[in-house]
Amino acid sequence: MTLCVLISFGGFIVGWDTGTIGGISGMPKFKETYGTRVNNGTYALDSWVLGLVISTFNIGCMFGGFFFGSIGDTWGRRVGIMSTAVILFFGLAVQIVSHAVGSWYVFMIGRIIAGFSAGGIAVLCPMLIGESAPSSVRGSFVVFYQVMMTLGILFGQITTFATKTVYANSATSYLVPICIGFGIGFILIIAAFVAPESARFLVKIGSLTQAKESLAQLSDTSLDSIQLLAEFDVLLAAHNMDAALDKTSFFEVLKPKYFLRIAIGCTIMALQQLTGINYFFYYGTSLFSAAGIEDSYKTAIILGTVNVISSFFGVPLVEWLGRKKCLSLGALSMAVCMVTYASVGTLSLTKSDDTVNAYAGIGMIIVTCLYIFSFAVSWGPVAFVVVSELYPLRIKSHAMAIATSTTWIISFLIALMTPTITNIIGYCFGYVFSGCLVFAFGFVMLIVKETKGLSLEQVEEVYSPRISIPTQA
Repeated sequence: MTLCVLISFGGFIVGWDTGTIGGISGMPKFKETYGTRVNNGTYALDSWVLGLVISTFNIGCMFGGFFFGSIGDTWGRRVGIMSTAVILFFGLAVQIVSHAVGSWYVFMIGRIIAGFSAGGIAVLCPMLIGESAPSSVRGSFVVFYQVMMTLGILFGQITTFATKTVYANSATSYLVPICIGFGIGFILIIAAFVAPESARFLVKIGSLTQAKESLAQLSDTSLDSIQLLAEFDVLLAAHNMDAALDKTSFFEVLKPKYFLRIAIGCTIMALQQLTGINYFFYYGTSLFSAAGIEDSYKTAIILGTVNVISSFFGVPLVEWLGRKKCLSLGALSMAVCMVTYASVGTLSLTKSDDTVNAYAGIGMIIVTCLYIFSFAVSWGPVAFVVVSELYPLRIKSHAMAIATSTTWIISFLIALMTPTITNIIGYCFGYVFSGCLVFAFGFVMLIVKETKGLSLEQVEEVYSPRISIPTQA
């Protein structure tokens, strides 16, 4: 549990960006610094500029996942995680410098660099947790990464609300949330330093004594305990099977025997974003402001609170219901919520005299809360669980980097296009996400296999072509 809490703090960093950027980009002083003056004397960001400022973080994430995946494979998961924090500091510094020069281009570059760090965190932290946790609670431990992400979102939303209120007409309103990122990154360095290295990685590089010590530290048992020695023998046997094959290269993940799992991982992570969750977290402030909510920053905090509380339900549910039921039921419930949200926003929000129907706006917030609850107990955490279990050790870092890169690509496109699309079709965008959720339900029911309670070695057998594809006698 201690390892889980420590390494899961990486999720807090990823969530912090999601929770702050929507509020930061909506602050009057931010618009004045990076935007252009409009006819009524105020300042605004062009919809494409806003989309680029928010979305390019995900481009950095995509490349960071590949880069730090290789670092984690070569130097260890812990060293890789500490390296991500150093890159984060550089990205935050560039964002602060952008204020002095007043350039949104420089601010965007800083976000790309920070995203490069976050991409590595999103690969290495769930990987280290998944490789270290016992099979009976592995799903719950990986879910805790998502819980920390939701906490990061909520605290980011609270911080931007506070700084907007206290420093309304000052650049401090958006610089403080950026500066807090330095403290969060430093905590991650400490967490990675004190956490034990993955025993599976240590076996892979031949550090067998250290691997046993890592297992003993994680299970709080002696080095000569029967349970520890049995687990070590399983890890060593699995490694020896991999070692008997050719040296792993990046292109090995494209071989036919791994194709199904790569496709499943990429599709799961893409669908996690196509649920539409970041449609609310990136642009919730502007969406609900348009829906007539007086202080949309407070609404964002409400949504963030629902997200955090709901995520704790996901911890036991992933082991009780299993991965498949969580994903399928979550997709159905979110689809219903999205259809309702889009219908109310399209048909009932605006009255005949062009004023906003306050009751419809409140109804949209309630439906959004139900949607976020469904996401937080299903696709939010369980997608990470499924992907962290899918791949054998020899291709794990490369495969997870590919899968998580899919997340960042889709998230980039959603963040980039949402301002423009909502200007054209408004709340009908919700119907697009509901269609994706219906597809997600069918995909899970037909393709994804249940892995609840299985060791990573047993998961390998479940997805192995030798097991899943019958042969003729």
